[in-house]
Amino acid sequence: MILSIDQIKDILTQSQEVPQWVQESRVYNQELEALVNGTKFDSLLYKIEHKEDDKQIQARKRYSRSIKDMFERVLRPLDNIYTATGGSKKYLDEANADKIISILSGIRDNKSLEKWLQRNWLKLYHTDPNGVILYEHNKEKFYTTYKNISSIRNYESDGQQLEWILFEPVGKEKGVLEWRLIDDSKDYLIIQQSSSDSKDCHKFLFHFILMK
Repeated sequence: MILSIDQIKDILTQSQEVPQWVQESRVYNQELEALVNGTKFDSLLYKIEHKEDDKQIQARKRYSRSIKDMFERVLRPLDNIYTATGGSKKYLDEANADKIISILSGIRDNKSLEKWLQRNWLKLYHTDPNGVILYEHNKEKFYTTYKNISSIRNYESDGQQLEWILFEPVGKEKGVLEWRLIDDSKDYLIIQQSSSDSKDCHKFLFHFILMK
């Protein structure tokens, strides 16, 4: 989707507060991190009312054990996806297939795209299903990046593809925020300033800078 300036302004205005679905996705991400990777897993333990006191719940948290080893065993068969034999690869742009293969063979940290997906994306998919794999580029150099749901303010998806994505803003100074928004055509840096009109303080001034 290629957004108009008015559509972008509407998205920014409607995304001043973190959307409910993003808040829920962030909580879900923390729960999955605790279960799959054991990150702060004791935070999932809760006090059993009428059965234990504060000292007992603290003791249970102290001696509780992560179940990440169980998830490691459950997910291990997925490695077969990348070690299976047979099959074929077909590139839409056959005329430039050699160039595409060359680019994909060292897309990040001298790893091929396939190897990067195996070592990084596969685990992230099970702990942050609402996060995003973004292909950045610098001139003709492409590389993969992972955007956790905590760094995302909003997006609109069409299946596994995104129509647009808006990242969490960065506060440069009082009353000024920097947003990054990407659609199918452009990568924007947007400077937001609060309106100086006290009668209309819910409105904002937006300054657009085209990054790429």
